[in-house]
Amino acid sequence: MAGGTDPHLRLTFDPAAADEDRSAVFVTPTHPLARQAAKASEPPSTLACAVSAKSSSVASGRYSFAIYRWKVMGETESFAFQPVCESEEHSKVLLELLEGATATQGAAAITAAEEERLEAIHYRVWTARRGEHIESVTQASQARLTSLK
Repeated sequence: MAGGTDPHLRLTFDPAAADEDRSAVFVTPTHPLARQAAKASEPPSTLACAVSAKSSSVASGRYSFAIYRWKVMGETESFAFQPVCESEEHSKVLLELLEGATATQGAAAITAAEEERLEAIHYRVWTARRGEHIESVTQASQARLTSLK
């Protein structure tokens, strides 16, 4: 189909519709079109914000944080958001706190030292999770190989 588009080409994001109409192109998160759209919508640089949230489990104060988007690859591909704070307890509740947070004006920006500490924590967390993920994928692959025999 060089040089044009097929007016009868049907795209779907619905697995049931793709199963029903085998001529339809099923677009999954790993489909090249979805990947291109995701890449085009990525911000060109790191985003920063200042927020305020109320919590009965976190004491009042100023806490720097970062949220990394991880691309998880293996038997399937997925994305995960990984919150990172200087306190592991805060990391566990950060995404929940952000749901009810409001924007704050005039707050101090994250310092270079805070950013370095968060990056170091992120690297430790990523290294540990990477090892766990490799082990999990290896075990699942071994189980599939064994079942084929």
